[in-house]
Amino acid sequence: EDHRVVFDLLPAEQELGMSLTAAYQLVPEQSTAAIIVHHPAATYFNVGTSRLEQLMRD
Repeated sequence: EDHRVVFDLLPAEQELGMSLTAAYQLVPEQSTAAIIVHHPAATYFNVGTSRLEQLMRD
């Protein structure tokens, strides 16, 4: 049922072509939904340079 909340907040159906089944499963099934919120007290870390960034430097 949480996916219904995400679909109500975001234009997933109109903009991405995603839909929900009667059991609230995402279609296409490879889809993922999340709400990510920044918190001022959170600790963030750097995972280093990504492969794309390394390629762009050369």
